Amino acid sequence: MALIEIDDPRDARLDVFRRVPDSDLRSWPGTPHGLFIGESDKVIGRALDAGVTCAALFMERKWVRKTQPIIDRLQAIDPAVPAYVVDHATFRAVTGYEVTRGALGALLRPAEPAVADVVRGAHRTPCWKTSPTTPTSGRPSAARRP
Repeated sequence: MALIEIDDPRDARLDVFRRVPDSDLRSWPGTPHGLFIGESDKVIGRALDAGVTCAALFMERKWVRKTQPIIDRLQAIDPAVPAYVVDHATFRAVTGYEVTRGALGALLRPAEPAVADVVRGAHRTPCWKTSPTTPTSGRPSAARRP
């Protein structure tokens, strides 16, 4: 995986990192279940540990050394995953962020499990009725319990 230096904040390869709301990432073109953005080598690493696929990395030059283990790991998984590197001004122009915790990863959102799969084997599942006397969570308010 070669680091790809970009100096134009309008470069279309950076579109997924361009202040895109999560609702738009959920239906990102060319992905079965959309994308989500992970920030920092720790978050991206945890996603990879969970079997999530990384579509691209995006970072300021200052984060390359700290992100190198993730870059190496992605190189071994799929050398075609791009790693875009920019200066601070370009990063800020694309994301709007002045400060970050490191690299950003565009990660393929896994399929949501079926409810039956989530509750299979559960002994109890909570079920609360909402009423005008309960908060929005649906749980009975401690102050109003009989």
